[in-house]
Amino acid sequence: MRSVIAAFVLVSSASLANAQAANPGFSAPDQKAQSNDENDFNNADHLFVRLLTIGGKSEVDLGLLAAERATAESTKSFAKQMANDHSAGNLRLTAIVKKTALQKVPETDPAHQDLHRRLGDLRDKAFDHAYLGAQVDEHIRTAQILAWEIGAGQNAELKKFAADTLPTVLAHLQHAQDLVSSSSVDLAETKVK
Repeated sequence: MRSVIAAFVLVSSASLANAQAANPGFSAPDQKAQSNDENDFNNADHLFVRLLTIGGKSEVDLGLLAAERATAESTKSFAKQMANDHSAGNLRLTAIVKKTALQKVPETDPAHQDLHRRLGDLRDKAFDHAYLGAQVDEHIRTAQILAWEIGAGQNAELKKFAADTLPTVLAHLQHAQDLVSSSSVDLAETKVK
């Protein structure tokens, strides 16, 4: 399974590098060219901060919810780890952002609010299964975002943060997949409706 994840990250990185070559800075055609200074921020950096801030906050909130509501001890333990690890990651990202002129990022978005609401309506094993399925989805998405920043970002500190964080996110993904597998749950059944 780890080789599948590694291959996924390599393919994602290559795709992002190709996208960047076709449109450096991911800017609209009428925008001025951006600086090549590794201390500056391009559009990819701005979007990365927004997406990771929202996702990280959601991970903490969902982890706290699951730590209280999950029925399986393995799910509760995983949820506590998610809340702790993502809190630490959020603090590191916030420290980087505070040193910059990046705009304040909202802490959530409608999709994550909806996910939290839908999970909040579930109980017992249905909650555990849906939470773990959401964790698989969220960590795949986060791994893609981190790989994208590594390949398309401009700011050296954000790129280093992404490179340092990616192995942890891939470990979280593997852990969530293992929990889904060990609970004999079809991943398609874990989708929160």
